[in-house]
Amino acid sequence: MTTKCLTVLAVFTLAGAARPADKVEYTSKEGQYKAVFKAKPTEKEERVMGLSVKIAMLETPDGMFAVAFADMPKRGRLLDNQIDKGLETARDYMLKSAKATLVKEEQIKLEKKYPGRDVTAELPFGSGMIRCRMYAVDGRVYQIMVGGTVGFVKGTDAESFLSSFWLTK
Repeated sequence: MTTKCLTVLAVFTLAGAARPADKVEYTSKEGQYKAVFKAKPTEKEERVMGLSVKIAMLETPDGMFAVAFADMPKRGRLLDNQIDKGLETARDYMLKSAKATLVKEEQIKLEKKYPGRDVTAELPFGSGMIRCRMYAVDGRVYQIMVGGTVGFVKGTDAESFLSSFWLTK
């Protein structure tokens, strides 16, 4: 009987080990960050406002998870009000390109030192929401975003993803 129980336990253990993980820790060496996606994201590059934006994105039936970053032109050390203006510009561009309406915005910090914004917006015609955390880090802007149905954006998977971002440098 003991041997039979151990065999059943071993089979369940091996079956569990063979299942794919429901989380993937994604690392961007170039972007110097990590984030935890539900599966391996696709990578692409786009030109936005004259900048090269690198994006890692995972689309699901209810919405999407994405991390994007862009290096700002070198202009020496920026003052706090210039950084705030840059974050406002990034927010406004995101809202305009998605035709979204700002619902909520909070000032936040990454690693207790890099300024950022946590932005929530509604998409047109009640079609969904976007939530985005933006950070200015040493001349680079990061955007960690979820978008989709209201339930998706307000859900635990979205919050876990937004909170999973960290710098590796």
